[in-house]
Amino acid sequence: MRSFRPFAAGAALAGLLLLASGYRAGAEPQAPAPPGPGIGVVDLFRVMTEARPFAAAQGAIREWIESEKRSNLDVKKGEINAKEAELEMFARDSEEHRKLKNEIEFAKLRFEHEFERLEAERMRRITAGQRQAFDEASAAVAEYAKSRGIFLVLQQRTGKLRGELDTDLTSEMYLRDILYSDALLDITDAVIRILDAKR
Repeated sequence: MRSFRPFAAGAALAGLLLLASGYRAGAEPQAPAPPGPGIGVVDLFRVMTEARPFAAAQGAIREWIESEKRSNLDVKKGEINAKEAELEMFARDSEEHRKLKNEIEFAKLRFEHEFERLEAERMRRITAGQRQAFDEASAAVAEYAKSRGIFLVLQQRTGKLRGELDTDLTSEMYLRDILYSDALLDITDAVIRILDAKR
């Protein structure tokens, strides 16, 4: 009959407590530390396009564009079309024709200026959103890395090459610094979950 060993029993109990702490109510199971020198890889393109906060921000920009188009550009374009239809009612050498034609030219200029203004605002919103998304994504990467003892996170673009032209393909190929990494090093999904949980 084997003797009872308090040390072994205590170690087993400690192991059970440690395991149970990783499965607290509502807690996500803790992933093991990555093998090797504490390195992780992340597909930032996936993070920026799949994380719910960033997708919502992109959707808001699209909604703003459509709203401005309906309430602003489409209205101005309708006014121009109406004036052009009215122009056909007057003789080409009449004073009414000349005045209305001038009004149409000014209306077209105002339309072009408004279009340029909205395009500039669209680009401003996109770039501001990209900066904010990059900052938040970087913070989420750092948060996850620190919690898992990862000392270095490299950016890896996955998937097939998307370019159509040879110049695009060349850029894509040589911008991929990492050609292979083990799936155990990929922290992309974990970073997306962190970002989704913050909003």
